[in-house]
Amino acid sequence: SGLSCPHCRKDIQLFSGRGGETLSREYDIPLVGRIPFDPAVGEAGDQGTPIVLSRPESAQGQAFQKAAELVAARISVLRGNV
Repeated sequence: SGLSCPHCRKDIQLFSGRGGETLSREYDIPLVGRIPFDPAVGEAGDQGTPIVLSRPESAQGQAFQKAAELVAARISVLRGNV
């Protein structure tokens, strides 16, 4: 999704539209999430420790965790394990 300016902390939208939401509605599939951009995500991956482990309290760590939970719940429902 967007990113938080490191200087003023304002949210900056990097994309003009809501493409993910549009596709979600068009194909009748749930939108998994919106992950804010942060170079720390790539750096954490490069170091072998995902952001959900290295900075779980960050907006990115929380967004990835929520997305994983939504995917797991959806798989569980589709497989009839609920």
